[in-house]
Amino acid sequence: MLIAQRPTLSEEVISENRSRFIIEPLGWKHFWNIVRPTSPTADDFVSVLSELGIKAHKEDFNGEILLDKQLEEAADYTRIRLCLPKERLQEVKDFLEKNPSPTSRSLSVVWWDKVSQ
Repeated sequence: MLIAQRPTLSEEVISENRSRFIIEPLGWKHFWNIVRPTSPTADDFVSVLSELGIKAHKEDFNGEILLDKQLEEAADYTRIRLCLPKERLQEVKDFLEKNPSPTSRSLSVVWWDKVSQ
């Protein structure tokens, strides 16, 4: 098994869904009637590391969502992430206008010190 031998840092999204953008779970439900999973989470990651004998540290914080501030860009990116054809772009725009994305999301930074062999 390979485990990092130097101090290691990992940034994880810890919102109630694993999607990069919060709006996607609503989109999957709206367009495909699919409910996205709510795990794994950063806490699950820390638990796995603990089972491997790694004492990890975690710090939670809120981070601004920097991408897709323009509706056109957001709609096209969301359309791709939702596996929809270009012909449905207007539907995605309409959906995003009715369901605006939040401006921040919950994140977690996980790190651990050097692991001895």
